[in-house]
Amino acid sequence: MVEDLGHIAGEYDNAHRSVHRKGKAELLTDPVEMRRGLDVMFDALEPGRDRSGRAAMVDRSLSKAIVCRVVIEQMTGKGDVPAPPDPGPR
Repeated sequence: MVEDLGHIAGEYDNAHRSVHRKGKAELLTDPVEMRRGLDVMFDALEPGRDRSGRAAMVDRSLSKAIVCRVVIEQMTGKGDVPAPPDPGPR
């Protein structure tokens, strides 16, 4: 996952943050777990969106979906983000 924060003014550099994860994917077969996994994914992709219309779509596609849970074994992160400007004396 990378977050591109754009060009750093006055420098030949780009601000960014990244996270690298290593783990194992587990195939979900329980429809309740699959639905929960899809809800978590949709909530992350469309925060604040009403779930009422989503249920029917998930019901139609659940039998065709492949849903995995990733069990994270290792995670590292790094970033090149400039410090916020100094607000000056208080």
